[in-house]
Amino acid sequence: MMNDYGCLVLVTWLICGIQVTACIAATDNQDTKVNTQIDILPLKQRLKETLNMEHKDIADTLNTIEQESFLAATLIASGHETVANILIESAEIKALIDNKAVSLPAVRDRYQGQEAKLADHARLVYFVFFGLAHDALMIDEIKTYLLRNHDLPDSTLLSPWHPYLHGMNAIEKITDGQVIAPDSSNARTQLEAFLAQVTRWEAQHTK
Repeated sequence: MMNDYGCLVLVTWLICGIQVTACIAATDNQDTKVNTQIDILPLKQRLKETLNMEHKDIADTLNTIEQESFLAATLIASGHETVANILIESAEIKALIDNKAVSLPAVRDRYQGQEAKLADHARLVYFVFFGLAHDALMIDEIKTYLLRNHDLPDSTLLSPWHPYLHGMNAIEKITDGQVIAPDSSNARTQLEAFLAQVTRWEAQHTK
């Protein structure tokens, strides 16, 4: 049987062991907190740098597609669809589509900010992009452009390198073909009927 002195020693030993364990645990927790803080700060910085880099890349891409030379590859085309298909296969448009979650708001902002002074060749590319991205938020912008420009001469309006019919085709893509764009020979005369289709589609699909 253990005497009183032996019990005292045992209890003291147990208490010391608990204190040491608690001290080690506290030290580990403190180290974990310090390490977590050290790890999180660079992570936040890297994330910020990545986002900044993405936005810079988008801005550089938009600068490129707004250049008249960007359409150079389409000069072999003989129709609107061929022009659009060549642009869709370009590295710049593919990059914007592949990163649509980040690029689409930036492209919208860029278009809307420059809409009044945007050259036809750049607007054409934007319309092709909005159609490919199925961006219903840009339908009203495209409609406004169509109404503003339908009185232009046929030689201008119906050119494969003019944005007018590309805007109509973009809306057809955005609506998944539920609104049908007229062909080039009817693009002017069927504008009213086309916009009526668009209005009905918007009433059914937007709130």
